[in-house]
Amino acid sequence: MEDPHGHGTEDPDPVHAAQQAAAVRRLEAEEDERLAVVDALRSQGLADVAGRLWARAARVALGVGRHRVIGCIAAVGSDWVAVATPAGEVDVPLRACVWLRELADEPPAVSGPDAGSPAAGARTFAARLAELEVAGALLDVGADAAELELTGRIVAAARDHVVFRDVSGVVWHLAALSWVRLRGD
Repeated sequence: MEDPHGHGTEDPDPVHAAQQAAAVRRLEAEEDERLAVVDALRSQGLADVAGRLWARAARVALGVGRHRVIGCIAAVGSDWVAVATPAGEVDVPLRACVWLRELADEPPAVSGPDAGSPAAGARTFAARLAELEVAGALLDVGADAAELELTGRIVAAARDHVVFRDVSGVVWHLAALSWVRLRGD
């Protein structure tokens, strides 16, 4: 008869019992490690992910509205990323980035990023637009929500909008801009 207090119910083989206990501890440790990785992923922002990809000089693809931007990350700010593409550098506010993935099937960039921080330039997208205004740079800009693309120059990068000079003199709400490409001409 079995003791109701649990006495005498242990595995009679102490080696087997120790192996089972070790296996349980190993499974618990693996689960703790998996949960720690998931917790670390939850604490990151998209700028953190882009910064890691920048540091590896990885080729990436970004989904920006109806566009796909492919190249190497050239700079990362707190709310924007610049991607070096064959057509020129494309600045994308992270709020407009629908998805981001590393192109693992392609080799990294021939030359890695310059020394320094990935946010060595402007910290925010608004600050980046102000830099482009001061430079008088010729730009292609897009607002995917309006299915609109224009070429021109930023006249004024204001607090919540950008005055953009093209043939129509459009004023863009800052949140409407999906991407900005620096033209090489």
